[in-house]
Amino acid sequence: MKTAFRNRCVRAVVAVLLPALCLTAAGCTQPAGDTPDNVMVRVDGAAEDGHFNQGRVEYKKESVVNVSDAYDMSLKGGVVDRNAVGAEVLFETDFEDGDVTADGEAQMRDENAVGIVDGTLYVSYSDTAENHFGGGWTTWAPSVPWPADEYSQAQLSFDGSFYSEGGGAWMSAMVGVFKSNVGAIADNPGDGIYIAFNVSTASIAVYGGDSSNWAWPAGNVSVRVDKGLIQGDTHVDIVATESKDIYVYLKGTLVLRVACADGKMTVFNGEDQQKYSGNIDMDTLEGEYFSFFTHLGGVAMDNISMTGCSRGKKKTTTTITAVPAEGNTLGLDITDRTDVVSICYTMWFNAIHGEGKGKIEQALNVEELTKQYGFSAEYGFGTKDDQHNHVPAFHYWSKPAQGYYRSTDTDAIRNNMTLLYNAGVDFIILDYTYASAPGYNPGSGPWASYIEGPVIALLDTIMEMRAEGLGTPYVVFWLGSSNMFDTMYEHFMQPEKWQDCFVYWNGKPFIMNWSKDDTDYETLFPALTVRSMYGLRATASTNQWSYLEIDNSRTVSYDAEGKAEHMCADVATQETYMSQPTAHGRQGGRFWNGQWKNVFAVHPKIVTVTWWNEWCAQEYYVDGVGYIFTDNFNQEYSRDIEPMEGGHGDQYYRWLCEYIRCYKNGRSCPNLVQ
Repeated sequence: MKTAFRNRCVRAVVAVLLPALCLTAAGCTQPAGDTPDNVMVRVDGAAEDGHFNQGRVEYKKESVVNVSDAYDMSLKGGVVDRNAVGAEVLFETDFEDGDVTADGEAQMRDENAVGIVDGTLYVSYSDTAENHFGGGWTTWAPSVPWPADEYSQAQLSFDGSFYSEGGGAWMSAMVGVFKSNVGAIADNPGDGIYIAFNVSTASIAVYGGDSSNWAWPAGNVSVRVDKGLIQGDTHVDIVATESKDIYVYLKGTLVLRVACADGKMTVFNGEDQQKYSGNIDMDTLEGEYFSFFTHLGGVAMDNISMTGCSRGKKKTTTTITAVPAEGNTLGLDITDRTDVVSICYTMWFNAIHGEGKGKIEQALNVEELTKQYGFSAEYGFGTKDDQHNHVPAFHYWSKPAQGYYRSTDTDAIRNNMTLLYNAGVDFIILDYTYASAPGYNPGSGPWASYIEGPVIALLDTIMEMRAEGLGTPYVVFWLGSSNMFDTMYEHFMQPEKWQDCFVYWNGKPFIMNWSKDDTDYETLFPALTVRSMYGLRATASTNQWSYLEIDNSRTVSYDAEGKAEHMCADVATQETYMSQPTAHGRQGGRFWNGQWKNVFAVHPKIVTVTWWNEWCAQEYYVDGVGYIFTDNFNQEYSRDIEPMEGGHGDQYYRWLCEYIRCYKNGRSCPNLVQ
């Protein structure tokens, strides 16, 4: 039975969150170009009106307000007594349990490069060296922030000892302060301010890591300290304040102070004697993390803690619980559903831009670079003698209408979920096709930046929206290897608070794998319903789906009973690289229209639309080919549907709404082209 659809246009939400888009009198978004005269496009498609899941699921929202006392800031910069009024312990561990992730609250670049011996954490670690130090490049960091709106200062404390390979400042262990991307190594440009402890020279070097003053390898300045304080076992306290000042104490003695103000970084020794002042603008630092980085050196730590000095503000903790009505279950059960529409959704923007808040002001943009320098496979951006390439950096093919955003940006999440729900999308497919163990294990930098932070932000926002009565799509994970299934299930799908966010099939959570192999998932993962989804297959078999095809009529996936189960509908596709002449572009919507016509002809159980918001591709140089972009290149050779700034605007979003509305109502395929 088909569901009758009412006209539910995107009104206030689109007007507020997508101010760059034009609106009709009724409030629906309009295209940048002309709509075909013979087609009435409606911006709706979702199958439910009114309160989301009304009568099926009740969303109970409970908020608890905690008021903390303020820390006495007349003590600013001094060693913080964790028992003082307003002092809050944010993180602590003694490593006695042997867990390098500190129960999931710490992350590192490489699990194999850190290790615990007799309750002491070694960064970097070697299981063959007598002193347990490995001397390699690696990171370890508490993945716990100290938000400046909640804490006026924060203190990192630990017992330990430092190891230096030699006299160079870079041959030691460093502590990053005001870090945003805690998983990144200290590179150029740096992120935050680094304090390097060198026991060979009994000195501390300071690196002010902005893009033009990253003074590698020596640091901006090196300050001598008493050997008895830095060599051998010591106790370290590093205090970072809201005014971007850093105080370093060894065994309770102040040995270093860094002050950042008015576009300058100034360094003082423990006697408050100025040792350096330079035009290094650290005023814009927004990072809220501490991080350890080693390069040809190391640090051994025990009893590490972070203490925040509260501003005394109210803090509201909200819990949302989904309770199914009698005879109903949580989540989207697609077992007996037809006309199901999914869409590929990208989650990598925190890893590209680093942690932080607000929109991103600048990003590498292919359209802008091409306009300025031109592009060719031979030279990339520019000419033989004037090249402007950034291999292998991520480049946007264009700018989203809502600006460059992080995957944890809740305004962007709300906007995307609202648009997709109103279009009639049933579930989004989170693209983690690059994620596999051990590189993306919990505690790793990639886990934190690509997966943990973005997924929690997405799921929490979905639950908040539903508690407000707003509709959202459901969620499916699409992973690079089945060795991530158990991890994703345990961290996100199993917890009761998020169970309503996911898709269920045959009574089991639904999950996807990026694989072209014919794997017996039912035997390997009996508690999950699994499908493989790969691209450019040319043919497909049972339980094997395709998300990217030149001719999607050749890759219809049928179930065991011979019923059409899945097809893709791609906006555009490549044969090799999107920047090569063999790519199949948008063609004014003609390529996508051809794919939808094939979908309408077969009418499978599930359609996957490719893509919503990938936006980026890395620039590479391939021998024999030249400079390339694989999955996106420019406006023509890209496949995102999320509205863009300028260009075709929200044209493809409006077409998405119309395709889904017609598909779910059993109508013929509309001819939506320019």
